[in-house]
Amino acid sequence: MVQSGQATARLTDLVNVILKPVDTGRITRSLDEIVLNATASQTLALLLNELMTNALKYGGLASDGHGGYLTI
Repeated sequence: MVQSGQATARLTDLVNVILKPVDTGRITRSLDEIVLNATASQTLALLLNELMTNALKYGGLASDGHGGYLTI
């Protein structure tokens, strides 16, 4: 994640922090190893949070869902 005084974050770190509360092994990731600036990190974090919430309610992460695959 972006820390105080740090202007960048690794994509894999950001995704892992966002998905950690709901990842029970049903989310497969394929992520490029890129570094994001603070603005991109914040935008992507909001987007991932929204996608995760929708998947929990209606999709592959719902109680009867099959899981999900994330490619970035």
